[in-house]
Amino acid sequence: MEAVNRFGLIVGTLRAEDEGVPAQAFSYRPGARRVTLLPGGQTATGVNDAGHIVGYRHDEEPYRTLGFEWVGATVRRELPVPAGYRIEEVTGINGAGQIIGSAYGVFAEPDDPDRDYSLSPGLLWPAGTAAALPTVLQPPAATPRSTRCGRTAGIALATVAVALPAPAASTDTVGRPRNRPAYWLGASVQAVPLPAGYAVGSGEAVNRFGAMVGLRRLRARGSGRRLPH
Repeated sequence: MEAVNRFGLIVGTLRAEDEGVPAQAFSYRPGARRVTLLPGGQTATGVNDAGHIVGYRHDEEPYRTLGFEWVGATVRRELPVPAGYRIEEVTGINGAGQIIGSAYGVFAEPDDPDRDYSLSPGLLWPAGTAAALPTVLQPPAATPRSTRCGRTAGIALATVAVALPAPAASTDTVGRPRNRPAYWLGASVQAVPLPAGYAVGSGEAVNRFGAMVGLRRLRARGSGRRLPH
């Protein structure tokens, strides 16, 4: 199970004992005789109080990820992707019908077309049935290229909780950028202040009042603790 709304509608993923059988997205309302299978999807990750469900499916041939919004057992829309990107995952839907996820793209360096760099930004789809492209939620301009924006996890009416690369000077023991909790408020991205002794973390969820929860990690031991904000 991945999510439940305040009316008890549960969504998640079914996995067969036979590894050759693909996973299947489902919804379930307590008291029902069986689950409802969601067409086209492997994983259902979010549901709002209106009963709109989001999730995705990975395909190997061709290699791609498709994002979906369902109502009941019907696909309401397949989520479009901006040019140059592919969906990595679709992770949530808020009460207004906005959908959050993350993408991956490879682009040529403007000054050196023979060199590529990668970006993994967040994606924010508007509510509605039209095939409107999502807003691409980029890291701050100071973030070095070829770093990941992190898992875009929670969505409230105006705030998205994420893990975001810290400035280039903040790296781990092998030189990788440290992720820290952050959030978008409209188009502005803000880092979450961490207590002394903590350097790494991620935002996991945010409610409609802007209260955010996530994971923090100790510098020395690397153990995780939940950190409300």
